Amino acid sequence: MRSRAGSAFSCIKIEGGFFPQDFLTRLSAGEKDLSGMANSTYHIGKNERLSERINSSWNRMLGSWQSLKDAVDDLPEGSAATGPTRERWLLPLFQELGYGYLPLAKAREIDGKDYYFLTKEDFTSKIKAGEFLEYAEVFGH
Repeated sequence: MRSRAGSAFSCIKIEGGFFPQDFLTRLSAGEKDLSGMANSTYHIGKNERLSERINSSWNRMLGSWQSLKDAVDDLPEGSAATGPTRERWLLPLFQELGYGYLPLAKAREIDGKDYYFLTKEDFTSKIKAGEFLEYAEVFGH
């Protein structure tokens, strides 16, 4: 049965073709040969279900999000949430995405606020080592 908009999915609005109609139809039909649906694509064992792995990751991240919310709620008014955000959300998220443990840079306090700096040599070294997802040169820096 098709809805007024011509889609078989009344509760899914397709924007920009991210999930084309034919893909959603094949997915809902349970086709096994869809690209990206094999366990090997996600480096999980053949006896583990992809849906269980997704659910497990989702639940871990929900716990991390709740932990962050609780920590932020307990902060004194006007306090920066940088530390709790890094420790309770960003680091667990990056670990869940397979980046492993990310080392923390030492902060320098200026006027009661923490700032993170790298020397130009350290920055250049990290660029050459591919340690940044992206970077930009702005005004010669």
